[in-house]
Amino acid sequence: VRLAVVPTKGVNVSVDTHYFQLAHADASRERELGVEMDLTIAWIRKPFMLTGGYSFFVPGTAMTNLKAGGRATEHFAYVMTGVKF
Repeated sequence: VRLAVVPTKGVNVSVDTHYFQLAHADASRERELGVEMDLTIAWIRKPFMLTGGYSFFVPGTAMTNLKAGGRATEHFAYVMTGVKF
């Protein structure tokens, strides 16, 4: 699922949600790997682009089983630059 807005010219903001599951259940009959949510903000002034994002992943039961009991939510952020010729 994605929600995207352009609050002002040259700025894009989006929120994405992803649901991950195994194609087949694991040994404990679980399939849910987890849910990830992403916030992305892009500033565009041709030919340059600056993008930043923050994401977090909440593991499901199958991921917890694969990680040998680890159930911590994972967080990460990034900044990316680009030039389009």
